[in-house]
Amino acid sequence: MIGAGVLCLGAWFFAGHGDDIASVDHGLLSTSPWSWLQALALSAALATSTGGVARHSLRMTGVSMSFPAATRLSSASMFLCAVIPSCGMAGAPLFASQAARQMAPASAGAAGYFIAGITGRLGLELAVVLSLPLLASYGIPIPLVLAALAVHAISTIAKVAVVSASRRHETTLVRWAAAARSRLRRASEITPGSCPARQIVEHFAAVRWQNRDLRAGLAWSVVGKLVGGLMVIVAVRAVDGSISWTAGFTIYVAATIIGAASFIPAGLGATDLTIGHALVESGLAPAQAAAAVLFYRLFQLWLPLVAGGVLVTRLRSNANEHQATLSRPADAVQRNERALHHEAVRRPRGRRQDRHLNGGLDLQ
Repeated sequence: MIGAGVLCLGAWFFAGHGDDIASVDHGLLSTSPWSWLQALALSAALATSTGGVARHSLRMTGVSMSFPAATRLSSASMFLCAVIPSCGMAGAPLFASQAARQMAPASAGAAGYFIAGITGRLGLELAVVLSLPLLASYGIPIPLVLAALAVHAISTIAKVAVVSASRRHETTLVRWAAAARSRLRRASEITPGSCPARQIVEHFAAVRWQNRDLRAGLAWSVVGKLVGGLMVIVAVRAVDGSISWTAGFTIYVAATIIGAASFIPAGLGATDLTIGHALVESGLAPAQAAAAVLFYRLFQLWLPLVAGGVLVTRLRSNANEHQATLSRPADAVQRNERALHHEAVRRPRGRRQDRHLNGGLDLQ
């Protein structure tokens, strides 16, 4: 409902400013290389912040992973969640398979995935609460943000409830996620029976929510929101506009919470229109605001999605190589057993061989 309302307002906005927005391409082409480099660096910093959340969330379930590996894992997971309609669960098998590669239980990796999602949600909700007093200054309706915050909080609680209730249906979550991944024609690295939801719940329930990894994960989540605000500022400056740091942070968190509450994949439309409306209310021309939104989404969404798609392919290739490495000893044993069997069949069994096979006793 929130997403539909925002899209209707956006259609009305663009209908009234169609002539001004026609010059968006010129605004993007005139941006300086320095702005592109800044946006690229901030995009990498945003991916790093999500990697920090993933790393500390996995540590809470007993899975140790390096920072670069966690960053690659979270980026690949973001790609899967954006392109697969699976209620945000498409990344669970990926986390589970990577945990198995670290010689940890696959269910611990899946539990870490859900904890990472909850940690990111809590960080966003905290940032929204902090920015509430500033919303009216940038033309963002406070009731709309409060409604989006309520929907987002309810969905967070529902997500925890679904994981907890899945104890009675051991393979439901993994089966959904595996089916979602199969739509991309990707071979799932785990089978539904190898990561039962009951074990996921056990790892989830064993987490100590007051430990330092939770605080570190929340800190990384808030850092990501600060980086997102800086990306809005860089996008505005790239089109010869100017806004304050508080404006960039407030616009970013408001647009993100509205996009998340719209339940549209990656907040497409809802997030963009919210940022565009807020930038116009902040003094930018409609053409500038539209160009800034396109520039921002290029580095905040589209470039990370491309990188995530590449990483999914790479992780899948590494998983196949790892599986092949694990299966080599077993294959070698099977080949040796088959060779011995064929050799025994071809050789005639004489009296001496029968004595040898019967422990040296002559039974003939």
